[in-house]
Amino acid sequence: MTVEMFLENIMANSFSKFKKETVLAIVKGCDPVTREVFFSDAASKDGVNSQWKKIAVRLVAYVISGSGTNAFSGLDGIKNMNYASDVGSLIANKKDLWTEVFDLYIKTVNGEVDDKFMEEFYRETTADNFIMGRDMQKEEGWETTQLCFALVREKLSARFEEYCRAWERILSHDKVAAWKAEDYFSEYAASDILKEGIRCSVENALGAVTNINEWFKEEKRTRYVAAAGHNVITVREKRMARHKEYDRGKAVADWLQASNGYLPQTPQTPDVHVDEVSYSGWETDTGGGGCVTGDTKIRLANGMDAEIAQIGEGWKILSRGGLVSVTSDEKIVNKNIKYLYGFNGRKPFMSLEHAVLTAQGWKSLAPESTNEINPYVNASLLREGDVIFTIDGEETVRSIEIEAAETESFTGYDLHFREGYHSYYANGILVLLNYPEVTVSRIKKSLEDMSEENQRRFRSMFVKNSDLLEQIFGRAAVEQIKEDVFI
Repeated sequence: MTVEMFLENIMANSFSKFKKETVLAIVKGCDPVTREVFFSDAASKDGVNSQWKKIAVRLVAYVISGSGTNAFSGLDGIKNMNYASDVGSLIANKKDLWTEVFDLYIKTVNGEVDDKFMEEFYRETTADNFIMGRDMQKEEGWETTQLCFALVREKLSARFEEYCRAWERILSHDKVAAWKAEDYFSEYAASDILKEGIRCSVENALGAVTNINEWFKEEKRTRYVAAAGHNVITVREKRMARHKEYDRGKAVADWLQASNGYLPQTPQTPDVHVDEVSYSGWETDTGGGGCVTGDTKIRLANGMDAEIAQIGEGWKILSRGGLVSVTSDEKIVNKNIKYLYGFNGRKPFMSLEHAVLTAQGWKSLAPESTNEINPYVNASLLREGDVIFTIDGEETVRSIEIEAAETESFTGYDLHFREGYHSYYANGILVLLNYPEVTVSRIKKSLEDMSEENQRRFRSMFVKNSDLLEQIFGRAAVEQIKEDVFI
């Protein structure tokens, strides 16, 4: 390339623009960790001066400090960052960094610059007619002239002073001194002009949501309402809480810890976990067992399916482990169902306390209510990620859907077995038959948990109504309760 072509190229390609774009590109690509978290679409800049990594980390941290993201911008070690002292001082007046960018620019506009080219460049740009005829001293040619001086200073340093004197023969000493002066990234000393180039990327990383987990929990409360005659009515209520948990900016938090050696101070660990909660309204807790919709398909022992509402006494039902259970004459109907749930895109068909078998045991969306029916079940909260058992094997819960029962008169159904294991397949999912079991041991345990006053009231009621209880449960059952519980 001739000197004339080179000069035309540098006039057509602004070094100021190239410098800003290149510095920004280096900041984004010089550190693999920083690039992965904030600038995944940036080109890698491996092999550049190691000081750039510190500049990149400091610049990103400085942008975080002004982001207004409370989890990060208020952290000790971040909130008091100052651009000039913490970032600008690392880049301004650093000749080695400037030279690295300048060399990239020369390669872009001219390819390699060898000794032969520099000798020719020196000769042509110190000729009187070049200095005067090209009118390089005018304002529009200021940067080009400055680049001529920079090129000689960097690539032909032994003759730089001689080069300056050649120009001073034609132009004033002061003007030549301005071009001669070394200026290594002075524009970055106090002005955060690089901030806008990375701000959006940093804010996107701060706001990135990961590890999303939605789950539901039934909450209960007891209220005491004053009534006439100085009486107090106990009101039991329940509501459904919907939790959406996630991490916001988790990758940035990890990046801060990995990069703390490049920061002025070690930052605190930010709390990036978020738990958003929304609630249904409080409603009367009517109790009752878990139920499913009337059209729920139940797998029979013969491999066929039947709707639960059509199943009668003596039907053989496929249960856990391939066992067979036999239905009793008990018809379980529940008209107090308010909400139904399903998962993985299935239409909701089970009441919230209806438990399914998982790899960790029985689980439901209302385990407290499930366990109130029969405490020995020891059900826990069902969440996304749990593995449930189905007629075809196993299935991971990817999503949970809840919807209100379609009408106020909605009817739910459940089975009762006189033989076999207390489980069955409902719409292909292994669920619990959680029918209240009234046993002597349960009565005894419940009494132990009562206050002394309530224990006296129960004993009095039982003795006074023994004849009625014998008609319902039989004399033998009543006598056993008297013997095992009251004696």
